Amino acid sequence: MNKKKIVIHGCTGLKNSGDEAILQTIAEQLGEEYEITAISKDADYSRKMHPGIRVIPDEKKICRDAIDQCQLFVLGGGGLLQDETTIFNVAVWLRYLRYARRRGKKICIYANSIGPVHSRWNRALIRKHLQGVDLITLRDENSAKLLEEIGIGGKEKVYVTADPVFSMSWEREDRGQPGQRAGRGEEYVCMALRHWFDMVPFIPARICSKYDIRKPGDRRRYQAYVQAMAECTEYINRELGCGVHFLSFYYGRDEKVARDVMARVKPVKGIKNKLTAGEYLTPGEVMNEIAGARFLVGMRLHSIIYAIKAGVPSVIIDYSSKVGGMARLNGLSAYSVRISELSADKLKEKIGLLLQDEAVLRKQLAGQQHMMEQREKENKRLVDKLQEDCGPQ
Repeated sequence: MNKKKIVIHGCTGLKNSGDEAILQTIAEQLGEEYEITAISKDADYSRKMHPGIRVIPDEKKICRDAIDQCQLFVLGGGGLLQDETTIFNVAVWLRYLRYARRRGKKICIYANSIGPVHSRWNRALIRKHLQGVDLITLRDENSAKLLEEIGIGGKEKVYVTADPVFSMSWEREDRGQPGQRAGRGEEYVCMALRHWFDMVPFIPARICSKYDIRKPGDRRRYQAYVQAMAECTEYINRELGCGVHFLSFYYGRDEKVARDVMARVKPVKGIKNKLTAGEYLTPGEVMNEIAGARFLVGMRLHSIIYAIKAGVPSVIIDYSSKVGGMARLNGLSAYSVRISELSADKLKEKIGLLLQDEAVLRKQLAGQQHMMEQREKENKRLVDKLQEDCGPQ
């Protein structure tokens, strides 16, 4: 039987653990029934990370040829259609979708977060190009509300499901039970920070990163952010007797933040902090690091998803609507701090509350993981239903 062909346009190849986990999970779910082609920003990297998937470089002619031959074009998953980091994001992520529409292909927006979208021009682009899309699945209610504001959600089929990573398969390592390890310094806490305060709306993010371009106010905010995280690390080291394992989700960017924080931390005898960063760290390897932690201090969305999946409580740094939405959906808002209100004292307060509730939280998270996995399975069910109407082209 000839498999129907799907082209996926997402964030693979950017060396971000969460984005690679999304593609890995989609391939696990759809790969047996569909022939998958993934568009990558770094095709060689993606082929090494996903050896079972056909990967093509993000080059116009190659991608258009693949779309010409497919039955379904998929945009996602992830937080693609937003202009919080740069005003150019929306147009960039819609370019192949526009071509797929012109070619009459079935189109699915797969497990996306939408927004924030501040620009009226970008809202108009989303309204124009998502009208008439065959299927839209979203990771959160906030995205559904935003699409409704923009004018999407009448005849378009819009469903709120969950992030694909809630269904990702992984082999759990036995690292012992948190709270039962012997000796001070044996336990650890994971911290998954991300670059922030380094975006200028009218300059592409890669240029800001390469040349360290920041607005003067953002330089001050970044320094305050780093200082707060350093003081939080010292508190974990000194008061809890735990080392901190800094996790780099976005290779080449997150570790810079971690190093800036670690440089300010005053050492505590017998306690060791470390940075876990590797270009080819698999999602499963990062998952196991979090699974062995007493708790997570998480800013990266997928660090929080990994922690929920592993049943590990989280103190959340809420920098975006997608993070706040994830916290609310999983009963973690009480342990969250808004980035605009971030301070060492607030983090210590939330850590204290989390430790007080730790046993109850672990039981709660087991139920949440099951619920979120069931919601996530709707993504594949809806794609299968859509594909029933896709004849050979």
